[in-house]
Amino acid sequence: MLGPGAKNGIEACFPKSTVKKVGHLTLAKILRNIQQDVFKSLKVNFPSFNELPITLKNMEHVLCEFCKYTNKKHGRSAKLVHFISRANLLDADKPCAKCKMDEEDGLLCDGCNDFFCSECFPDLADRVEDKWWFCEDCNVRLKK
Repeated sequence: MLGPGAKNGIEACFPKSTVKKVGHLTLAKILRNIQQDVFKSLKVNFPSFNELPITLKNMEHVLCEFCKYTNKKHGRSAKLVHFISRANLLDADKPCAKCKMDEEDGLLCDGCNDFFCSECFPDLADRVEDKWWFCEDCNVRLKK
């Protein structure tokens, strides 16, 4: 489920009839999936983080910021509102990247956005207090 800012960003990009017919989340997924083709057609070399594609979590943030921009541009209130992040729910339907099992307990890597279950990494519960968590592959990439 997208947050309210991202939903408003979708509604600023697409006609109401399209949003109603297709849905906010599906349109966000479409935007995420076509992003590389769009950059190529614009002849823009978009540098990604650690050469990883934009995730649905990233797209939610982009749409929310776009909503703020359009509100400000059109003189509408751009008041600051604190929302609880649902980013971990957007890509949470993934199986564990290590064992491929569908588990509920685990963490998403902040680098690649892959899900890792607590069965494969029993010490994940200890890492929840950390602000960022990176899987082994992303840790190797970050150290380069």
